[in-house]
Amino acid sequence: MKIKPTKSLNLPPGEYVARIITVESQEGNYGPVHMFTFMIERGEHKKAELQRMLPAKITDRNLYGKLITALFGSVDMEKEYDTDEFEFKPVILVIENRETKQGIFGRIVDFKPFKEKDEPKTT
Repeated sequence: MKIKPTKSLNLPPGEYVARIITVESQEGNYGPVHMFTFMIERGEHKKAELQRMLPAKITDRNLYGKLITALFGSVDMEKEYDTDEFEFKPVILVIENRETKQGIFGRIVDFKPFKEKDEPKTT
Protein backbone atom coordinates (compact mmCIF):
# COMPACT_ATOMS: atom_id res chain seq x y z
CA MET A 1 0.00 0.00 0.00
CA LYS A 2 1.28 3.46 -0.88
CA ILE A 3 0.64 6.40 1.40
CA LYS A 4 0.99 10.08 0.63
CA PRO A 5 1.80 12.62 3.37
CA THR A 6 -0.75 15.33 4.02
CA LYS A 7 -0.25 18.70 5.64
CA SER A 8 -1.74 19.01 9.10
CA LEU A 9 -4.31 21.78 9.41
CA ASN A 10 -5.34 23.03 12.81
CA LEU A 11 -8.68 24.83 12.59
CA PRO A 12 -10.06 26.65 15.61
CA PRO A 13 -13.02 25.07 17.40
CA GLY A 14 -16.38 25.66 15.78
CA GLU A 15 -18.68 24.50 13.04
CA TYR A 16 -17.63 24.51 9.39
CA VAL A 17 -19.61 23.90 6.21
CA ALA A 18 -17.63 21.35 4.22
CA ARG A 19 -18.02 18.97 1.32
CA ILE A 20 -16.76 15.39 1.20
CA ILE A 21 -14.30 15.28 -1.69
CA THR A 22 -12.90 11.75 -1.36
CA VAL A 23 -13.42 8.55 0.59
CA GLU A 24 -10.63 5.99 0.48
CA SER A 25 -10.65 2.48 1.94
CA GLN A 26 -7.52 1.57 3.89
CA GLU A 27 -6.35 -1.07 6.31
CA GLY A 28 -5.92 0.36 9.81
CA ASN A 29 -4.22 -1.04 12.89
CA TYR A 30 -7.48 -2.65 14.04
CA GLY A 31 -9.14 -3.43 10.72
CA PRO A 32 -10.57 -1.63 7.70
CA VAL A 33 -11.04 2.13 7.84
CA HIS A 34 -12.31 4.85 5.54
CA MET A 35 -10.27 8.03 5.14
CA PHE A 36 -12.56 10.97 4.44
CA THR A 37 -11.21 14.17 2.93
CA PHE A 38 -13.35 17.26 3.46
CA MET A 39 -13.00 20.69 1.87
CA ILE A 40 -14.20 23.75 3.78
CA GLU A 41 -16.77 25.60 1.67
CA ARG A 42 -17.07 29.00 3.36
CA GLY A 43 -15.32 31.59 5.47
CA GLU A 44 -11.72 32.36 6.25
CA HIS A 45 -10.63 28.73 5.80
CA LYS A 46 -12.45 28.20 2.48
CA LYS A 47 -10.79 25.51 0.32
CA ALA A 48 -8.82 24.13 3.29
CA GLU A 49 -8.81 20.32 3.33
CA LEU A 50 -9.18 18.16 6.42
CA GLN A 51 -9.06 14.43 6.83
CA ARG A 52 -10.75 12.12 9.30
CA MET A 53 -10.25 8.38 9.50
CA LEU A 54 -13.26 6.37 10.62
CA PRO A 55 -13.43 2.62 11.30
CA ALA A 56 -15.36 1.02 8.44
CA LYS A 57 -18.13 -0.03 10.81
CA ILE A 58 -21.40 1.89 10.96
CA THR A 59 -23.58 1.92 14.06
CA ASP A 60 -26.36 4.31 14.99
CA ARG A 61 -24.11 5.78 17.74
CA ASN A 62 -20.54 5.96 16.43
CA LEU A 63 -19.05 8.87 14.51
CA TYR A 64 -19.57 7.10 11.18
CA GLY A 65 -23.24 6.70 12.07
CA LYS A 66 -23.42 10.42 12.91
CA LEU A 67 -22.00 11.21 9.47
CA ILE A 68 -24.59 8.94 7.79
CA THR A 69 -27.37 10.60 9.82
CA ALA A 70 -26.12 14.08 8.86
CA LEU A 71 -26.04 13.12 5.16
CA PHE A 72 -29.17 10.96 4.84
CA GLY A 73 -31.36 11.70 7.88
CA SER A 74 -30.83 8.40 9.72
CA VAL A 75 -28.88 5.17 9.68
CA ASP A 76 -30.76 2.45 7.84
CA MET A 77 -29.48 -0.70 9.58
CA GLU A 78 -30.69 -2.85 6.65
CA LYS A 79 -28.84 -0.86 3.97
CA GLU A 80 -25.36 -1.48 2.62
CA TYR A 81 -23.86 1.97 2.01
CA ASP A 82 -21.71 2.76 -1.00
CA THR A 83 -19.07 5.38 -0.16
CA ASP A 84 -19.43 6.78 -3.70
CA GLU A 85 -22.80 8.13 -2.50
CA PHE A 86 -20.98 10.36 0.03
CA GLU A 87 -18.71 12.23 -2.35
CA PHE A 88 -19.47 15.91 -2.94
CA LYS A 89 -22.22 15.95 -0.32
CA PRO A 90 -22.18 18.94 2.06
CA VAL A 91 -22.08 18.49 5.83
CA ILE A 92 -21.31 20.60 8.88
CA LEU A 93 -18.12 19.56 10.67
CA VAL A 94 -17.93 20.16 14.42
CA ILE A 95 -14.35 20.77 15.50
CA GLU A 96 -13.08 20.75 19.08
CA ASN A 97 -9.59 21.06 20.49
CA ARG A 98 -7.94 17.85 21.65
CA GLU A 99 -4.75 17.79 23.68
CA THR A 100 -2.08 15.24 22.81
CA LYS A 101 1.58 14.78 23.67
CA GLN A 102 2.40 16.80 20.54
CA GLY A 103 0.16 19.77 21.46
CA ILE A 104 -3.41 20.94 21.07
CA PHE A 105 -5.11 20.14 17.77
CA GLY A 106 -8.50 20.74 16.20
CA ARG A 107 -10.31 17.44 15.58
CA ILE A 108 -13.61 16.59 13.89
CA VAL A 109 -15.79 15.28 16.72
CA ASP A 110 -19.27 15.43 15.22
CA PHE A 111 -21.25 15.96 12.03
CA LYS A 112 -24.47 17.91 11.54
CA PRO A 113 -26.80 18.04 8.56
CA PHE A 114 -26.26 20.97 6.21
CA LYS A 115 -29.22 23.04 5.13
CA GLU A 116 -28.67 25.88 2.66
CA LYS A 117 -29.81 28.45 5.25
CA ASP A 118 -27.25 27.22 7.79
CA GLU A 119 -24.32 29.38 8.68
CA PRO A 120 -21.44 27.89 10.67
CA LYS A 121 -20.96 28.82 14.32
CA THR A 122 -17.49 29.59 15.59
CA THR A 123 -16.44 29.83 19.20
